Amino acid sequence: MQVGEIIQDWHMPMLNNQVRNVAFYRAISERVKPGDLVLDIGTGTGLLSMMAARLGAGQVYTCEVNPVMYGKALEIIKLNGLSDRITVFNKLSFDLTAQEIPPCDVLVTETIADDVFGENILKIVTDAQQRLLKPQAKIIPQTVRVYLALVESRQLMEKLRMFPDNTCGFDLSPINEYQGTFLYVTPKDIPYYKNLAEPIVVFDADLTQPYVTQKQTLVEMTHTGNCHGMIVWGEYRLSDGDGTGNYLNTGPHSPQTSWNQMFYAFNNTGDGIPVRAKQLGTINFDLHAEYTYIFNTIS
Repeated sequence: MQVGEIIQDWHMPMLNNQVRNVAFYRAISERVKPGDLVLDIGTGTGLLSMMAARLGAGQVYTCEVNPVMYGKALEIIKLNGLSDRITVFNKLSFDLTAQEIPPCDVLVTETIADDVFGENILKIVTDAQQRLLKPQAKIIPQTVRVYLALVESRQLMEKLRMFPDNTCGFDLSPINEYQGTFLYVTPKDIPYYKNLAEPIVVFDADLTQPYVTQKQTLVEMTHTGNCHGMIVWGEYRLSDGDGTGNYLNTGPHSPQTSWNQMFYAFNNTGDGIPVRAKQLGTINFDLHAEYTYIFNTIS
């Protein structure tokens, strides 16, 4: 296994994201009480587990599936003098058993993906609730919210497909058989797309309660243009904080984020869906169908 497969280009910026780290530290300090048993899923370097141990957890149980990162987590935890307080398993959380760990009081997981759900945060939490946690266990993050912005962007589409007016009169259309449907975008891409409507919330779930997995949301267009696709990001309430909440937002305009956002293109010729200002449309979100987002205009 190469080093680049272990430490990817997003890993160091994430670890260096002080806003992220402080937000989780604050959440753990609010949620974990002295003597609590804590389950940390996806330990990585062991940072969140060490936070919980320092803040009074009686014992922390955590897991890391990557064998090299697992070894590094053991090294880091030992370096910080916390090996007696943290038990690390080299496996997925789905493979942990009740024989290995007792029911825990608190779950903390930073399985937060650029596309919100790509690291299976909902499945991870649900599985842990059913098998590994006490009935009223606290969960960090407690809520997951998905924002979506409809955008026009020829520039983003050119990263996914070939446009015939770019090729000096030659027909290269067969290459579009390999057209992509999504790509990562960052705040550096903001100048290359135009919002055609205000960002809307299409999914909002409290992970400690049953939540809706299908939802239709009405959206009003604010600009006339061709809608090429949608940009998606998340917002996570880690704890209650001072009453206003302790949030982590991964959106394009958030100073907190070390994450990318996801651009999902509409599967069409590349011209986009024509829309006009004040026109209404719907976003249909379906968590069961690989978390699909479908946009339709209303005449």
